[in-house]
Amino acid sequence: MKNSIQVIKKRRKQIIDLLNHTREISISELSKKMKVSEMTIRRDCDYLSKMGKISKKRGVISLVAPEEIPLSQPVSYIKQSLGKEAARYIHDGDIVFINSSSIAFDAIPHLLTKDIIIVTNNGYAGNFENTKSKVILTGGEIHHKLIMSGDLATKAFLSLRANYAIIGCAGISINQGISTPVMEEAEVNKTIIQQSQKVIVVADYSKFNKFSNFTIGTIKDIDLLITDTFVENSVINEFIKAGVNVIQVPLK
Repeated sequence: MKNSIQVIKKRRKQIIDLLNHTREISISELSKKMKVSEMTIRRDCDYLSKMGKISKKRGVISLVAPEEIPLSQPVSYIKQSLGKEAARYIHDGDIVFINSSSIAFDAIPHLLTKDIIIVTNNGYAGNFENTKSKVILTGGEIHHKLIMSGDLATKAFLSLRANYAIIGCAGISINQGISTPVMEEAEVNKTIIQQSQKVIVVADYSKFNKFSNFTIGTIKDIDLLITDTFVENSVINEFIKAGVNVIQVPLK
């Protein structure tokens, strides 16, 4: 397909490669070199700018120097996009569990206009006000970054049955499943999965084929895996062959 994801990714890589050899270039000149419309180049440049790779000024683009790149921006942009996608699967009347990960937390702003119940052990969710949804904090021992764990948090999730869980993780692989680095949160996450009818795992490209200390679930526990288009096709195909429903969110 003319505008397939692979073609777009290849073109954007070519733009970066070109900027590695030239200090700056205008969008009109780049359009001629790449033999595509200026509108297409502008979309590519908007994307690369959001990812923190280039800067744009008056129709001219340049490569961002390494020391100028806000390292948190590219990953945070991906996480927000994946969180937004996860929220699409939650509907009025649902009860949804959100675990303590930052990527799962990024789904919450997109859930607040829905008539649902959100149960989470992420204390930052207490900052939301005037929402249509009901936000319930589990309580529990706070060990870092307002994350609640321990028996109280586990019992709160055990007392309910959710329609959906949105789970973030530190590592995910075919053989070792879903994992987290924090022992205190492992039991809570296992309970979230156990008490949910459907489990949505949200993981950016950096989490694949990694294991992080404590297993919280297996691949068979996943009803939907949401990730980005930076994950290699061979890796995605392994998950699909294992029976996992995978959604890749194109970042534009």
